[in-house]
Parts: sequence; C-alpha cells; structure tokens
Amino acid sequence: MATLWLVIQRELISNVLTSRFIIGFIICLLSTAAAVFVQVEDYKKRLAAYHIAVQEHQETVRTWELYSQINPKAHREPNPLSIFNVGMEKSGADLVSIQLATPIWEKVAQKHGSDNPFLYAMEELANTGIVSYMNFVKQARRYRETFIDFIKTEDREDPESLHIFPVREGLSQKPVDPNAVPRFEERPSYQSVIFPIGLLIIFNLLFFTAAQLSYLKCDLK
Repeated sequence: MATLWLVIQRELISNVLTSRFIIGFIICLLSTAAAVFVQVEDYKKRLAAYHIAVQEHQETVRTWELYSQINPKAHREPNPLSIFNVGMEKSGADLVSIQLATPIWEKVAQKHGSDNPFLYAMEELANTGIVSYMNFVKQARRYRETFIDFIKTEDREDPESLHIFPVREGLSQKPVDPNAVPRFEERPSYQSVIFPIGLLIIFNLLFFTAAQLSYLKCDLK
C-alpha cells in the first residue's frame, strides 16, 4: 500500500494539482450543472403533463354510469432520475388504454445500449431504458386481466345482464361505483440491472488488482 500511495501522490502533484486540470474540472462542473438544469426543466414539463392527464382521466372516471362505459387507462409517471439519464423517457410509451376486446400487443425490441454495460446499467437504474418500458407494458397487460376479471365478476352478479363478453352492450347495465374499479400502479423492477452492475464491479476489481500488481513490480526512482 505504501508503494501505491506513493504513486497516487506523484499523480496528484504532476497531473491533478495543475491549472489545466483545475480549469477543465471547473468547465466540466459548469457543463454538468447546465445540462442538469435543462433536464430538470424538461422533467417538470413532463411531470406536469402527466398530472394533467391523470386528472383528466379521474374526471372521466366520475362520468362512468354503467359498467359497459368503463374504459380505464394506465399512465406511466416520469422518473425523477431521468434528469441524469433520459434514455427512452421521451420516446417510449407513457399511456396504455385498456380495451375489453383489444389485447395489449408487446412489440419485440432489443436492448438499446446492451453492448455498453455502463450505459445500459445506468438506464435501468434510472428506469428509463427499453426493459423498463417492456415491464410497463407487461404490467399494463396484467392490469387488463385484473380489469376483465372485475368486469366479469360484476356482470355475473347482475341477473338482468345478457352476459355477452366482450360486447359492451351485452354486459351489465347497472350503475357502477368508480371507487370499486381497480386502478393501475406501476412497480419498477431492477432485476435486469443486476448482471451488468455485477459485471462492472468484477471488471473494476480485476483492473484495480492488475494495476496494483504492476505498480508493485515496477522500479520507482
């Protein structure tokens, strides 16, 4: 460790404690602050649009009078960590409309940036990568199944219903309680990020060990 600390001291004196490095570091900090400021303003706009969409949907929910009129929607809230890694936050889907007779199709997609473990891991940690959107679609599909089970259960309890699913005119025509309708809530999953982060940790440990061994073998004068 004494040899490694000696190398660190020499690097600090010869590279870090120079005007060139300090100027570059200040420019980097200013650029990062400006970029984060722009991303924060963009995040605020997307968050405001999300709240407006949710509020409009809640107002629509209050107008539902019959079970045949229910048409819920699954909204995806912007992630706060997108100010550091926007990923697919702007281009990915953030709304899924639940239809009784129309399934939710999930397009086959590849992992963008999967050839770069660091970028891929940061996207998934920020919940802005392609996998997070695939999970959103899967959760919307499960929510649709829950919603269909709810409609069928309520329809069976109505003796006057024609029990013709998924035709809306053949469902129960009794008044609906909007509070009883199941609501969508996204649950982020970070399982896909475990492998790339583990790979990065292993690589860093190996490279650090190799660097330390090479320093110990070299002749410092």
